[in-house]
Amino acid sequence: MKKLILHIGSPKTGTSSIQRFLERNREKIRQQGFTYPGSERNHHKLWFMTDGTKKDMPRQFNLMEESQLIRALGTYLKGFEQDIIEGNDTQIISTEYLFIQNQQYIENVINYLRKFYSEIRVILFVRNPVSYYKSVQQQMIKARSYIESPQNYRYQFRSVIEAWEQFTGVTVMEYVPGKNIVESFCEFAGLDLSTLHAANEKKNVSLSLEQMLLLEKIQKHIYPAKEDVFKPHLKTIEQIDVPFASKPELKPWVEWVIFKNHRNDINWLRDRFEVDFLAGNAIEPSKTKVPSFNSTHIQLSDIYKIRSKDSLDKFESIIMDALLKQLMQKAAQAAA
Repeated sequence: MKKLILHIGSPKTGTSSIQRFLERNREKIRQQGFTYPGSERNHHKLWFMTDGTKKDMPRQFNLMEESQLIRALGTYLKGFEQDIIEGNDTQIISTEYLFIQNQQYIENVINYLRKFYSEIRVILFVRNPVSYYKSVQQQMIKARSYIESPQNYRYQFRSVIEAWEQFTGVTVMEYVPGKNIVESFCEFAGLDLSTLHAANEKKNVSLSLEQMLLLEKIQKHIYPAKEDVFKPHLKTIEQIDVPFASKPELKPWVEWVIFKNHRNDINWLRDRFEVDFLAGNAIEPSKTKVPSFNSTHIQLSDIYKIRSKDSLDKFESIIMDALLKQLMQKAAQAAA
């Protein structure tokens, strides 16, 4: 029987970078005695081994017809399981779709994996809750006209860790933006990084405040009936960078509220896994009044400092000019 290193995220901790790296080095890590089974970059389809409900199904799979999904899953599992059987004694599986806390789902996955592996070790990276909140809301504003209130936001790392610990060993490491996450993963797994190719990096650039505000405005006024739907053509806004762009800066009370709401979990993580988000520094109570909201859905201006409306107006003009040029180019091509 074989040993499995099961990497489950969390989301927003460089998981895609690790997956691109492992995919690119499939053959080279095989030569080091490791197998990254399957033919895809990640192992997201392993979610179906949870036997989870459609309500909990990741968005990616909801876009597929059921018959198409069943065929794709059957084909995938056939090759995936063959790779496991024929592969090395130590194997790696990676999918953030298993960053879940439903114990029945976890038990179902573990039972499936234990048909192939005698030893399973889960590894997950966790991120400072404030940094995680900013990253998640920045992603969500690409699909909808609102963000989640800090008062209602919860980063469920503790419940996920405790759920997995009911069935197998768990290793937890801190994700620090800017630090080489691939290097940290390889060190844990025992991979010799010096003989491997760097990942084909997809640069993940944070949005400026102007980009976020414009996305919010468009979602609200043009797509009110299409909340939680990513619109590919809006990537134009993400791709245009300007020298006067502002880095999003949270209002003083936001960080305090998030840490206050996660205090027990942060202390637990420090005591259990020696991951200390505060690094010994206490978060002082906010000196500004913490607002109350009538809804869990709030606007960017509720949590971010907006120093100048002029920069937003200027950015909108640049975007409109870029879009107009694109339309003119398409019209010219059609007329040619």
